[in-house]
Formats: sequence, C-alpha cells, structure tokens
Amino acid sequence: MKGKGSLAHNNREFIANNVDSDRTKYNIYYRQESLKNAYTNCFAKAIENYNAKQKRKDRHINGVGGYMEKIKNSGNGEKLFYETVVQVGNIYDSAIGTEQGELCKTILDEYMKEFEKRNPNLYVFNAVMHNDECTPHLHIDYIPLGREYKQGLMVRNSLDRAFKQQGIDGKNNKRENSTIAWEQREKSALETVMNRHGVERAAETGLHRKNQSVEQFKATVHDTDNRLQQLPQQIEYKPAMFNKEKAVVNTADLKKIEEKAKLLTIKENNLVSLEKQENKKIAAISDYSGYKAKYEETAEKCKTQAETIKKQEAQIKEQSEKIDEMGESSFKSTKRNLMLGIDYRKALNSLTSIITSIAELSRAVNALLKNKDLPTEVKAGLKTSVSFLTKTISDLPALDSAEDFQKDPTLKKYKTTKNTLDTATPEMSPALSELYSAELINANRKYPPKLTYKGGNMGRGFYDIYDGPFGKFYGGIEILDELMEKGVKIHDPYDYIKRSHTK
Repeated sequence: MKGKGSLAHNNREFIANNVDSDRTKYNIYYRQESLKNAYTNCFAKAIENYNAKQKRKDRHINGVGGYMEKIKNSGNGEKLFYETVVQVGNIYDSAIGTEQGELCKTILDEYMKEFEKRNPNLYVFNAVMHNDECTPHLHIDYIPLGREYKQGLMVRNSLDRAFKQQGIDGKNNKRENSTIAWEQREKSALETVMNRHGVERAAETGLHRKNQSVEQFKATVHDTDNRLQQLPQQIEYKPAMFNKEKAVVNTADLKKIEEKAKLLTIKENNLVSLEKQENKKIAAISDYSGYKAKYEETAEKCKTQAETIKKQEAQIKEQSEKIDEMGESSFKSTKRNLMLGIDYRKALNSLTSIITSIAELSRAVNALLKNKDLPTEVKAGLKTSVSFLTKTISDLPALDSAEDFQKDPTLKKYKTTKNTLDTATPEMSPALSELYSAELINANRKYPPKLTYKGGNMGRGFYDIYDGPFGKFYGGIEILDELMEKGVKIHDPYDYIKRSHTK
C-alpha cells in the first residue's frame, strides 16, 4: 500500500502508542539517508549542467534546495518522495513473536534486498522493517528518477517516466495507471519470494475497496468469518460496584469486542453488496436471454441472406465465364477473318495484275493486226494469239476447271484463298465475286470508258490519250457508232466530228 511518508515515524524519532519500545531494537534499518543528501546525490550534477547552459539568470535553479522547493510547490501532483508499505500476513495469523511472524520477517527481508535490482529508477534513501508493532512490515521511501530528457534537467523527479523507463506503462485512467501496474508487478515479486518459503498468496479481500467482484465479496465474507472465529464468543465481565446497569470489562477484551463489531459490520456490508451483485447477475442473465433470442433471429436472417448472396455470386460467376468464352470465341473469329482478308487482298491484287496484263497484251496484238505491212503468216499467228488470249479472259470465272491455269502459283493461291473464304466467311464471298467480276469486265472491255477524237500518227481518229505519251489509236470515224453503243464518252476539243459529219 502507499504510505504518507513520515520519516520521523519510520526512523522512530518519536514513539507512537501502537509501538512496543522494548522491541524497537529489533527493527532492521536498510537505508537511512537524509532527504537533502538524497536530492544532492540524485540531482546536483544535473542542476549544475542545466544552469551552465542558461544565459538568463532568472532561469537558473537555486541549487538542490531550490529544486526541492520547486517540487514541493509543484501543481502537477509531484511529491518530494514516495513511500510503499509492504506486509505479509496480518495480526491474526502472522503476529510478532509467532513462528509464522518470523517466517514473514524472512520473506520481507529477501524482498527488500531485491527491491533496488528490480527498480533501478527508484532511489531508495530510507528503508526500515518494523518489528516493534503488531506485525512485521516494511517502509520503503524512494525518489523516482526520470532520465534522458532532451531539454531542461537531464534527470528529474518523475514517477511516471521512472516507471516507463523500467518497462511499465499503464493506461490513462485511475484504475489502470502505471502506479497500479507497478504495484501489481511488485506483488508478483513478493509472491515469488513467498513461494520459495512454501507460502501461497491468498485471494485479495479488498476490505477497503468499494468496487469488487462477486468473488472478492465472497472472499471478504470468508476472511471476516475466519477472523470472527478467532475472537472469543463470550467476554468475561463483572458487575460494576454501586451500579447494576454497568459492567467492568478488561481493556483487551474491549478491543476484541470493538474488532468483532467492526468485522460484523464489514461482513454485513459485503453480504448486502454480494446480494446486489447476484441480483445484477440474474438481471444480466435475463437480459442476455432476450438478446440471445434477438441475436439468433438476426443470425438466421443473415444466414438466409448469405445463402442468397452466395447463389447470386455463383450465377454471376457462371455468366462471367460464358461472357469470357463468347469474348474469346469472338476474338478468335475476328482475328481469323482479318488474316483471311489480308490473304484475300493479296490474291485479288495478283489476279487483277494478271487480268490487266492479258488485256494489254490482247490490245497490243489487235494493234499489230492493223499493220498492212505484216506478212500473212505473222498475222495468222497473231490472230491465233488473240483468240487464245480472249478465251483466257473468258475462262477466268471458271478457274476451278481450267486445267491449263491450275499450275500457275498465283491462280492456285487465289483458288485456295477463295475456297477458304467461301467456307470460313460466307459473308465475304459475294464481295469477292463482285470485285472479281468487275475486274473481269474491265479486262474484257474493248474500248476504254473515254476516247478523244483528234489527229495523230495513225491519222485522224479516236485515241486514248491516257495510254502512253502519244496516245493509243482505236480507229477512225467508222467506229463512231460502235463507240456510242458501248457507252464510250467522246472528247472532241475542236468539234471535228460535228463539222465533218452531220451525224
């Protein structure tokens, strides 16, 4: 427990009523240092270093005495020193002079000798074991040392920092602060010493605490009953002389009566508190039952909703997989069509080139035939060539059955590409046929779509001025009717036709 810290009482500078002065000589003094000397040992060096860094004198600390005065008048709840009182057992089971009391002295002595090792930040300047009262107990007086500050004093009187630097850090509330956490650790250390001597730590009764658990109230009642059993059930008394309404009682017995009355009061209060706690438990159980029913109902709804969500997720997953499959198929189909389209355009370009070459060759042969100076046998050969070329062009739409052209690599490529397109992409086949037919018509066309009537090397007639630098001659005025039937447009820059022929 915490003590108020009366050094004069601890060091027996005066003898209180509860002290047996004949047994004071049995007290054990572990440390007796004045508070002023303790502060000098703890803070003198830090104060000196602090003052040396201050340029303004009004910020200086007036030595150790000034620092003590500052702590004494501090508004932060700081104390010049702190005291802890440690006791094992009580007046009824471990009194001074009993075997159990001697064991408690041994336990307290070992605990005290290990105290400073556990608490390097608590400077113990006064410590004594009192063996001249009812039970042996320790008074430990110490100054907390908070170290390693970056500003101000490097070492200060700070209980909270001292505990933290010893690895103890409590919560910021009255019931779980660092002091309580440290006290619990010290109780555990004391329990370890007790266990070495075969003594177990009993449950805390909390006689002086208002807020206890049901188990603590029960322990208090049990402890109170044990104490009551140790008190005599009857007290001897004698009638007072000259007054029958008064009795004479021994002083020691009177104290026992007072103790008994106190214990009965404690027992009664704890029984009332225990009943209240039990009633709270019953009410809590009742509330729990109601909450449990609501929870189970809500849980069932949540379970149903979870199952529905799970089914929806399965459906979404299935649909997503189908969409992925469709997307993959569509992608492959699109890619295939694009590749076939590329092959188709290559084949079409090659085929168009062949048809154009054949048509040009046919026109060239026809032009040669008009040359009157050519030998007859040459003209015959040329006519045969023209017939062959004409048949070649007319047979192009039926390439599948034209044996003479199956050996041509370009035609083979065209055939393969066309068959693939017809099978894989039927929608492209009509466009292929249409484009092919258009190219074929252009190749078989006897005259170009436009001719110019003018004079030239071959005489006056119709020329293709877009065919070579000199223009190609197609015939004289005699082919005019044929040209008009074929839909060939005539360009006559000088109106020769109009002036020469009424037609």
